[in-house]
Amino acid sequence: MNHPYVEALEERRLFSEVLSSPALVFRTGPGSVQFGSLISPRTGGIAEQTGSLLTVDLRNKVGQPGLDTATVVDDGKGDIQVSWDGGPVHSFSGVTQIVISSAPTQTDQITLQLNGPLTTPLSVQLNLSGINNTVTEEVGDNGTPPAGLDVSIDTLRNNGTTVVDVTP
Repeated sequence: MNHPYVEALEERRLFSEVLSSPALVFRTGPGSVQFGSLISPRTGGIAEQTGSLLTVDLRNKVGQPGLDTATVVDDGKGDIQVSWDGGPVHSFSGVTQIVISSAPTQTDQITLQLNGPLTTPLSVQLNLSGINNTVTEEVGDNGTPPAGLDVSIDTLRNNGTTVVDVTP
């Protein structure tokens, strides 16, 4: 069965055809398949899963240049839902690592929500390119992050700041 795919060109990825469906199957090399979701140019960005790694790339957005918003919801068992900038929710399973990279903006607002006890370890890397960034970690358990949850945040703009709020 032929599926749309992404071809690597240097460090860029090019789509093999115009897509009418939000679901993609990526072929990145012989025997390598990735599953992902692409949303409309209104909000831009792409989410793709390779094995247990989920990558959310908002660096090629065309929508609101002053604001990136992303929400990541984890059921605690590796089933992840992610959405950004008012776009649709995309679901992935078997995720143990998430990397989110944002476009240079005025503000990045990232929400990480844990909806159940963490039974599968989760590592989250946020590469934020906003000037005024806010990360909200909704982790339950009176706001104490559970064992197995590792969140790493890099503020990439030299004049950028990031405020982290951990809530129940």
